[in-house]
Amino acid sequence: MKDKLLRLAQKMGFIQKMNANKMTSSDWDSLSAAFKTEHGVDLEAALEENKKTASVTQEHQAAIAALFADLDADGNPIKAVKEDTKDPKKKKDESIMPPKKTSGDEEEDEDEDEAGKKKETASKQQSDVNLSEEVGKMRKQLHEMSITPEASKDVADVGKGSKAIALMASGPGTNKTHLFGIPNNLFAIDKRWNQMAAQRKVKDTNYSPSDRDALITEFNGYGTELASRFNELFINGQLMPMLAGNLDYTGLENDLGDYYQVRRQDAIIDYIIRLDSISRIVPIRYNVQDEEVIVNVFEGKSYSQSYQSGRVFAGGFTFEPDKAKVVDVMFKFKFSDLKDLERQYIGYLNTNGSDPIKWSFIEWIMVKCATLQHNEVEARRIAGVRVNSTVGKSAYFMYGSDGLLTTLERLKNTNRVYVFDDLLVYSPSTLLEYVRTFVRKVWRLKGSVAFRQFKLYMNELDVPDFYEQYREKYGKDSNFNGESLEIKDFPLPNIVPVPNMGDRKDMWMCPDGTMEIHELVPGEFMNYNFQRDFEELFVMSYKKEGTFLFAGRKYETKAALLASKGKHTNIFANNPAAALDADATTADALTAESFISSENTAATVLTNIANAVEGVAYKIACGATGNATSVAKAGSFSLISAAWTPTVVDDYLVVIFDPVDAKFHDIERKVNGVRTVNSAAKAPEYVEQ
Repeated sequence: MKDKLLRLAQKMGFIQKMNANKMTSSDWDSLSAAFKTEHGVDLEAALEENKKTASVTQEHQAAIAALFADLDADGNPIKAVKEDTKDPKKKKDESIMPPKKTSGDEEEDEDEDEAGKKKETASKQQSDVNLSEEVGKMRKQLHEMSITPEASKDVADVGKGSKAIALMASGPGTNKTHLFGIPNNLFAIDKRWNQMAAQRKVKDTNYSPSDRDALITEFNGYGTELASRFNELFINGQLMPMLAGNLDYTGLENDLGDYYQVRRQDAIIDYIIRLDSISRIVPIRYNVQDEEVIVNVFEGKSYSQSYQSGRVFAGGFTFEPDKAKVVDVMFKFKFSDLKDLERQYIGYLNTNGSDPIKWSFIEWIMVKCATLQHNEVEARRIAGVRVNSTVGKSAYFMYGSDGLLTTLERLKNTNRVYVFDDLLVYSPSTLLEYVRTFVRKVWRLKGSVAFRQFKLYMNELDVPDFYEQYREKYGKDSNFNGESLEIKDFPLPNIVPVPNMGDRKDMWMCPDGTMEIHELVPGEFMNYNFQRDFEELFVMSYKKEGTFLFAGRKYETKAALLASKGKHTNIFANNPAAALDADATTADALTAESFISSENTAATVLTNIANAVEGVAYKIACGATGNATSVAKAGSFSLISAAWTPTVVDDYLVVIFDPVDAKFHDIERKVNGVRTVNSAAKAPEYVEQ
């Protein structure tokens, strides 16, 4: 046992750490994993029945470390040297010239050698006994560990001399000087908000100007630190290790105040990034400032050829620039009454919730704001539509930036995405065959090799309908794994459910790496600030955000795109529009967000889109030119910039809805094949209803 551990510890460079009691939890986990890999058995033999091996406990660590206490950095035994302190001169002389031996001395040496060998054998036997006892103790400790609940992940071992102290991010408990017993100025008990938390009671008096200013200063400083910590973890590649509980905090062991504060900041970051996010499907790319040129690379058609001598070449690459853009987005929230906020906080403290630790007042506000903003950002990343705000007026959050669906729609309108116009909106009963038809079309255009790089993206709300249809059609053919999100008979890896799509029926296929979310600074939105305006308090933060799709080559016309058979196209999409009946004068937003007109028997004017809501871009497209449906600048559409009269198929009008005035504003249109963006369009004022 000792030899095995010795060789492994030497190999991993842990002997010095063991002797100095500097082994971290991560080190012990690495040693356990390496031991099992090398010897085929768990280091924690008593935990054989528990396949999810717990971290090595302090007692276990001490038992193993004791086995190496008499070894140097190279794993060699440390020899004790006994000095003759009575006659140092004699020791010095003997080191220079050893005394001559007589024949009697030699016989005595032989006797001493024999005795020494016996003593060494006895010592080795005793050492084996000691080792056996140590291993026995360790096994007993491991058994005790196996029947003891695993410690919370908030516990860390912080070395203090030769002992380790168990520290929890929640703190040892409130004392006379600090909330939660955390020795950091942020938790000083003499601050009003910390006194309130300790007493679990809202104070009768209002905030004094000095208390209010102190809270603002404290909150702003903490927001800056939190954003900086997120950025630091991202740059150092430590976000995932933090999520896995593998960050090493021993470097903070000399200042418990800093230790607790960093642990609790990481707990907030951990909480936020564990919330459901589209970033699990679409990667986030940082350091994009305003507009950035991104180059698309297109391959030639043929590279290899039959042999001939000379400088004869084939194939090549074409480089075409594209542009990524991020826009400014702000989060501003007004607290009219701090005491009301305190009451909510006390209610939180008195609730037996699932939080592993309880937040301070400032931390709680930070988590509350971050959660609200996270949910809005996630919805906007999918279906947001950028419309500039009216100066001095608030706007609905979905108008902050363009989401993936809006970017996809813009690429459709500019001949960058290959659209199957015949695949209009689907219903629950037609979904499975609709998907198979879509996949079959892409399969035939891209060929089997390129096709295998594609995934299909669809609304996660429609997944249950897909399952139901799948079971009905393939139930008898399913294996023991049950139904799965796959396309039967096609080599497609899977279907990717997309959240936050509402009732939209958009569906598209593209390879991995086609879609990106763009931002400027990691954790930028966590840099919250308080500002005071008389009795009111505002919390705010700012960020840049946008979305980008590597769609492929841009074609001058839709006909040219279709003629290319999708050769230089990365994205294939359906046309999720509801077909209007002939002579229809209204559309229903409950059926779709995009509508396509039919051949009418007489001149027809669309007068309304019923059940429209704010934050959505509605599209009216021309599907036929015979008595084509038009939109007049009147009634519900009286606020559009001009009447819309299409002249060719695929002309369109895009509008947003103002629920206060019950009217529509236009943000984009195409007439006679020419696309125009209404740069003067403003988002309607948001009014809480």
